[in-house]
Amino acid sequence: LDEGHTFKLPKAAQDLLPDIADVAVDPKTGRIFVVSDQARTIVELALVQQTKTATQGLLTLSLIHI
Repeated sequence: LDEGHTFKLPKAAQDLLPDIADVAVDPKTGRIFVVSDQARTIVELALVQQTKTATQGLLTLSLIHI
């Protein structure tokens, strides 16, 4: 099995997603799609590698599209 990773949703995404009904990953782009049943919303996220010295190399989620 592959090692798993846990990421926190960006605050903007948390505000849009009162629940998480499903998650999908585009195998070509690596973009992450999160679906909310309650909000009837799909949010597109991307993993972004940090470039600032203090956090260099860390991956975070970034809100791409609503």
